[in-house]
Amino acid sequence: MLTETHFPSIILSNWQSAVAKIARKPDGNAGGFVRPDLNFNAPQIQATAAAAAADLTGATVPPPGMDGTLWQAAKDALDLAKSLVTGTEAEIALAKAEFAKDGTHDPFWGECILEFVEHYTLTKHSAVPYTEYVNISDFVLPQSALPDSCTIAVIGDWGTGDSRAQALLEHIAGTNPDIVIHLGDIYYACTSSEANSFYENTQKAFPGKMPRFFSLCGNHDMYSGAAPYYALLNRINQPASFFCLRNKNWQILAGDTGYNDFDPLTKGADATWIRDFDQGDSYSELAWHRDKLVNAGSRKTILLTHHQLFTRNASITHRDPAPAKKPVNDYLMKQFDDFLPEIALWLWGHEHNQVIYQPFKGLQRGRCVGASAIPVPITVDLTKISDDLPGLVEPVVPSLIDPDTTRLKREAKSDLYQLGYALLRFDGSALTAQYYQFDTSTGTSEQLFSETL
Repeated sequence: MLTETHFPSIILSNWQSAVAKIARKPDGNAGGFVRPDLNFNAPQIQATAAAAAADLTGATVPPPGMDGTLWQAAKDALDLAKSLVTGTEAEIALAKAEFAKDGTHDPFWGECILEFVEHYTLTKHSAVPYTEYVNISDFVLPQSALPDSCTIAVIGDWGTGDSRAQALLEHIAGTNPDIVIHLGDIYYACTSSEANSFYENTQKAFPGKMPRFFSLCGNHDMYSGAAPYYALLNRINQPASFFCLRNKNWQILAGDTGYNDFDPLTKGADATWIRDFDQGDSYSELAWHRDKLVNAGSRKTILLTHHQLFTRNASITHRDPAPAKKPVNDYLMKQFDDFLPEIALWLWGHEHNQVIYQPFKGLQRGRCVGASAIPVPITVDLTKISDDLPGLVEPVVPSLIDPDTTRLKREAKSDLYQLGYALLRFDGSALTAQYYQFDTSTGTSEQLFSETL
């Protein structure tokens, strides 16, 4: 199992989407056209991920235990696919020659290349169909959308289409949530087929009464031009990529941090932010959020975003005045710093981990809930400060609450970490937030942490 199975790169993510689509072709002999689940352990999927990793790192040999012939074919196919959409005639000719030596023995790779070129050519120049508010009251849902007593299930980075993700959601269905909120990222690039699988899999998980579903905008949701993501929002009756659920005691603000994480030159490494009269832009989503915070009255506020405000598990690169790696997204911090003491809970995803942070930078409760699907090998230490933050230690980097008891544990029958999710149980002015791990190998869950707000 590779450590990395996905990458914050527009081209690489679209290539992975193309491979996954061909690998999951409907089976016409299975009692109708049935699309198989995405299997992250399938040799072609693993070879594709390894080739993508090599594209970023410059590796010239396959990872230990991987078939060298398969890896070379995957690498040559990727090189040819990339050259066809971004290369010169000379680069295309060279890539074709290499692919002819190693990749043409399996027609699978040729189909993937055709799928990638056709799709990428259509989407790379598409304008993001972001929905703007006209009136400051837009996208505040009726109070009936957030009952005084209800349960909300929160999942992050769930949209992989694989069987582990589906098992998690089917388990959550047993808790009878009134609302399910996905913190964003449909993999690999939120293509039309992937967005459709996301929708169909939510329907399968709730064969009876379907709860209200919401899905935030993540960086991977932008990699296919975002049109499939916004089409999905129409299907689930979500008014925009940002919205407000509100009753007399609480308000939930969902912000769009994916819109500004769409730079192919930085491959998603930059700090992102919420639109706020950006250069050449006369529009501010941030003004909409600040209006809700200013006019919260006696309501307590829960803020949801795909991207993290701070971290210890990665690095956040800033470009002003020069690229620098930090554990804090200074852009988001600046946008919300004067409201942090008033935000009762901020939930985010993006990182494939479940983290309960100590109070940090004025925010009392920052929680990462991004471990709902992507497989993470047990060899990765989810609690250590990332090597990408050299020399930084606590308290410059946020610390954890009870890391030995709140961190995800190993699955009973695999070398992967268990998956994570949260349940928000509202009862009038009281809210209990519960954080769980789910063992897909046994179908059982365990509460790791609970807090009352």
